[in-house]
Amino acid sequence: MYGAVVLRGYEQQQKILIVIEISQEQRTNRQIVRPSAKKLKEEEERCHQRHSCPTCKSTFSKKANMMRHYRYECGKEPRFQCPYCGKRDRKSSNMYRHIRQYHQGSSIQAYKLY
Repeated sequence: MYGAVVLRGYEQQQKILIVIEISQEQRTNRQIVRPSAKKLKEEEERCHQRHSCPTCKSTFSKKANMMRHYRYECGKEPRFQCPYCGKRDRKSSNMYRHIRQYHQGSSIQAYKLY
């Protein structure tokens, strides 16, 4: 029969929780097996892995951010345009910020080009 123990301390400071399988015999003898330094390093590297865009090689901390970049931004024409000055951008949030900053008092709406 196996149980699981979650180690805390150094691993928790690094925001890594490692689950170690220990046998019933080890649990009754109160032996706790510590992970090796190699195992800790592998877990830390896995948590700090970077994701790179296959087209432009930009790197991102989260895969979802890389996928959004790849689908909507990388090598694409800007999709949003300011109705007041014609400035174009790939992100609507950047366009709304532009309108609030440079066209104060105007209606805040961006044109979606496609």
